[in-house]
Amino acid sequence: MTSELRIDDITDLWRTGAVHLRTAAVQFAKAAQSAHDSAADQDAAFTRTSGGRGPLYPVWTALRNRLQDEVFVKSRDNLVRAGEVLAAVAVDFAERDAGHSAELDRVREQVEDGPEYERPPTVPTAPSSDDPQ
Repeated sequence: MTSELRIDDITDLWRTGAVHLRTAAVQFAKAAQSAHDSAADQDAAFTRTSGGRGPLYPVWTALRNRLQDEVFVKSRDNLVRAGEVLAAVAVDFAERDAGHSAELDRVREQVEDGPEYERPPTVPTAPSSDDPQ
């Protein structure tokens, strides 16, 4: 195995960070938002006709909050940070070599100017369970 990096390695590294991990982060942000939105109707879902809420209400609330905060929000945040780092490493490496830099610039322009990779323009903020409805 060679220890030299090729331009394909650098562009793939940038594409992974700038496009693919951002795209995955968007999905986790949407999942967090859906979990958050489900809290608005949970009282009606757990209210008994005889009054009060059933015994599963606190269990469900704790599960939903943990899933939202510990899985969806943290995964979104970690994917965004990892993507930023991978893209920055690729750019930093490419800037040290004119040939790599020109090729990476070409790939970046393709991604930013065209729908080829459908890079999300932004990654939505993922609400935590403590955020108001």
